[in-house]
Amino acid sequence: MVLLGFVAILGLYHQYLYNTDAEDAYIAYRYVQNFVEGNGLTFNPGEKVEGYSDFLWVVLIALVNKISGLDIPSIGRGLSIIFGVVSLVVSYMIGRKINGDDRTSGLITALLVAA
Repeated sequence: MVLLGFVAILGLYHQYLYNTDAEDAYIAYRYVQNFVEGNGLTFNPGEKVEGYSDFLWVVLIALVNKISGLDIPSIGRGLSIIFGVVSLVVSYMIGRKINGDDRTSGLITALLVAA
């Protein structure tokens, strides 16, 4: 369990060092911005073109923005960190469960996911 925590901390540190968004993220953020402002799921108000590939992500960020009022890129980064750590923990638990509650298998699974 300590090694899993160490892997999670390394992932958080990596996110801190390379705290950037991919180009595609800004496309989703633009859709979120227009959606939150009441213009619908559109890149430019008035146009009916769907240019995002991550509907659930766009809606989730919009929901958190409406509830919290935080800026959209910070929400995207924060949710990415949370879901990344959750993915490691779930991978660890699945790896243990598949191999008869073997901790080593869980750690190997989490490390492979982290890599």
